[in-house]
Amino acid sequence: MKTSLKPYLWAALAIVLSSWAALEFVLLVSRQLGYGAQGFLAGAVLGLCLGAFFTGLDGFFGQSPLRLERGLKFGALIGLCGGILGFYLIDQIAFHFEPFFTNPTIEALAYAQRWVVLSLALGAARGGAEQNNLAASRALIASLLAGISAAVLIGLVSGFLDRPFVLRGFSIFLFCFLFLGFHLRFLQYKREHWLRSLNGKHEGAEFELTRELYFLGTQSNDDINLDRYEEVNSTHAKLLKYEYGYALVDNDPFCRTFVNFRNITEQPLKKGDVIKIGSALFQYCTAA
Repeated sequence: MKTSLKPYLWAALAIVLSSWAALEFVLLVSRQLGYGAQGFLAGAVLGLCLGAFFTGLDGFFGQSPLRLERGLKFGALIGLCGGILGFYLIDQIAFHFEPFFTNPTIEALAYAQRWVVLSLALGAARGGAEQNNLAASRALIASLLAGISAAVLIGLVSGFLDRPFVLRGFSIFLFCFLFLGFHLRFLQYKREHWLRSLNGKHEGAEFELTRELYFLGTQSNDDINLDRYEEVNSTHAKLLKYEYGYALVDNDPFCRTFVNFRNITEQPLKKGDVIKIGSALFQYCTAA
């Protein structure tokens, strides 16, 4: 994942504008339908768009087709369900228990809880796409905090914004940047092992290692894709997890895998080791 914040901020802005435009289009074409149907469609569109965008970001910036595809699938499906559940269900609860929401502030805060449900769904999608328990716990904690923060702020601000169009745009903007900010903040929570790229297309990127096995090479399904580096083959090398950490294993027939610039076939890694795979350079990092 890229450590630079700037690409993520530009991506968040694009997500806000795209999701807002999609939401307004759906509301425009469905204005003849009932309030419940509009809530259902609005939740579906926002969940689908935000889920696909946010869950696919890491794969996009890491230029990993496998992670991108997995992120889009998880994000679109779980985001869709979360959006429908959050917007439609909470709207229906508020509608059927209307006497309890006579105070405008309480009513606004109640409706704002839609963002908590949607945020938790997006967090579950991000955690599921990474396929490890630590990533899932990080994603859910960050999503819960982002959802609660967004719900409170949106609920309070809605009392001052009397134009629904502006309020919807503001809500999406605030939610997206809070969601992104909390997830980036929790990115390194209890991180133990990772690779830091030192050159080429991945320079400045850090790839957290949590699973038992990682493949590195030029194939689209390799976990760390190196297709723009020279002298790299498909599934050129792999990382195996042991009790002490990770070991690097050479799969290249021309033996172009190095640790600290010494040719290896299999080498246990220690903190600070420099890995060379073809022309790609990485540094192995640990929290210990």
